[in-house]
Amino acid sequence: FAEPRVPVMSCVTARPFDDIPGQLVRALTEPVRWLDVVRALDERGVTEFVETGPGGVLTNLVKKSLAMEAAGA
Repeated sequence: FAEPRVPVMSCVTARPFDDIPGQLVRALTEPVRWLDVVRALDERGVTEFVETGPGGVLTNLVKKSLAMEAAGA
C-alpha cells in the first residue's frame, strides 16, 4: 500500500488511516461508526461528498446526519 495523497477516513476509528492493512481488516469485522465519521469530516471542513455506485442512499444519509448534528442531536 502507498500513502494516500489525501486523508482517508477509517470507518472503524473515524480518523485518518494510520495502519492501512490492519484497519482494512478491522473494517470487515467491526461496526461502522457512521455518525462519528460524518462528524469528523464536518469538523475538517468537508462540504462535498461523492457517492460511487448506484442510487443516492448514502448521499441522503450524509445530509440527514449533518442536519441532525446542526440541530444538536
